[in-house]
Amino acid sequence: MTTLLPPNNPASQGDAKRLAGSSAGSGKRGPRRGSVRSAASLLAQGEPLVWLTGGALMLCLVMILLLLALVLGQGIGTFWPVPLVQVTTHDGRILAGEITRTNMYQPRPEAFDALPEAVAADWQQRIKSSEGYAQRQLFRTGNFDLTRTHFNWVSEFEIKETTIPAWMLVVERQAWGRFYGTPKAFMIDGQPVEQEPAAVWDQYEKHHGQVRARWEKRVSLETHDIGYINHAQEASAWMPVRSNLSMGWIRPRQSLPKLNTKRTMPGCRRISTGAGGDRCTEQGKQSLPDDTGHCRRQRIGDQPCGSGAGLPGQPAFDLG
Repeated sequence: MTTLLPPNNPASQGDAKRLAGSSAGSGKRGPRRGSVRSAASLLAQGEPLVWLTGGALMLCLVMILLLLALVLGQGIGTFWPVPLVQVTTHDGRILAGEITRTNMYQPRPEAFDALPEAVAADWQQRIKSSEGYAQRQLFRTGNFDLTRTHFNWVSEFEIKETTIPAWMLVVERQAWGRFYGTPKAFMIDGQPVEQEPAAVWDQYEKHHGQVRARWEKRVSLETHDIGYINHAQEASAWMPVRSNLSMGWIRPRQSLPKLNTKRTMPGCRRISTGAGGDRCTEQGKQSLPDDTGHCRRQRIGDQPCGSGAGLPGQPAFDLG
């Protein structure tokens, strides 16, 4: 911006000369106010921290999405059916089930003792070429009520034959977990009705709904009806006790009558009630009763401890 000064004004001309001389004498320009203000405003507004916070938030969102994807993938894999495999080992074992995991490990030398000599030598050479590592598979064999185990490790050098049976089934039972096997026969009242796998499966689908309905009815009876009966029996067992409490035949410690005793009369520690009244049944050290009038210590002799009327069959109460 240019400032115009009147030419005839000496003061204005002098001011202009001084301004020009000071600018020329300095030889360099001062810092621009706009650049300093923009740098200061960037730090004052906290824009780097805002970007840093936004980046951290984005990273957290990505990690959460990856975690959800992992959980979803593992969950779907749990409910997705896998092929059922049957393996026969060199020592004659037959295992059937699902392959749940595979890993590498270093077998010990005695692991090849059950193998034929030719097979053992071949596999030892293979494992030696692979730096001493062999592959093994974890089979979920189920049938815990028969085998007492749910899983079995099977090494690749132990497997003689691997097949996939056409009618291998997985049965989800109410107890003992899963059962793996092939259908042999469908029996009703101990008599076989069908023995072919396809016919057995047809009979299973025909009767499974009815059996399931009877099982649900039994569970309902055990949970609700029998439970209600048991509760009623327990309640009726306590009715005599409640009636005795309400009629006064059984009195708690707080309901004992106050005994009319004098302060010079020694107290009773244990009281028994009979037809003749409350009586002291033990002898011991004599002491005065408390302010409530109850006998707190034993009286000498078998004298009445007050004039309260007793009830037949009343048990002894310990007031000590």
